[in-house]
Amino acid sequence: MSVIAMLAFVSCGDTDVDGFYAAGRAWLKYDRVFTAAPLHSALSNPGMFCSIEVSNGCFVFKGSDGQTCPSDPLTELDNRVRPKYVAGFVVGIPAVPDMQTGSAPVAYDLACPNCNADNALTRRLSFATTTTMNCSRCHRTYDLNNGGHVSSEAGGRKMLRYHITYNAALGIVQITNP
Repeated sequence: MSVIAMLAFVSCGDTDVDGFYAAGRAWLKYDRVFTAAPLHSALSNPGMFCSIEVSNGCFVFKGSDGQTCPSDPLTELDNRVRPKYVAGFVVGIPAVPDMQTGSAPVAYDLACPNCNADNALTRRLSFATTTTMNCSRCHRTYDLNNGGHVSSEAGGRKMLRYHITYNAALGIVQITNP
């Protein structure tokens, strides 16, 4: 009987909470984290975040503190297996540990989830502060320390969240959503 109880706990540990992660596909693997200062800072320091976009064949990293780094060209492998997202990614470690993941890194899509779902518009969010993002169209503010939930009075959908793994020793970050 104790084996069955133990299996029940093991099997529950890997399941998604309804709506915790986005349903859409996402993909990014970046193996040069140490060369991108804003990304490295966001994955090493709680309360720091970094946006990741691909523009003109290059990765573009912008820290929530305003720090940027020179564009990093996509490798041949990156060109074959292009990153998949709605508008880009924002990654970091929340300053307040999450009840689900603790102090692990989080990854969200840069698209405003409300503009995207309500009007089929892809509006890119921008940093309002080091831990909040703002939509210039619907004027909602999203709290990166609180699961990407809307922190402004307007209410609405939370940011699209994706699975993320980070190997700090090798400097490899991977964002996936099946």
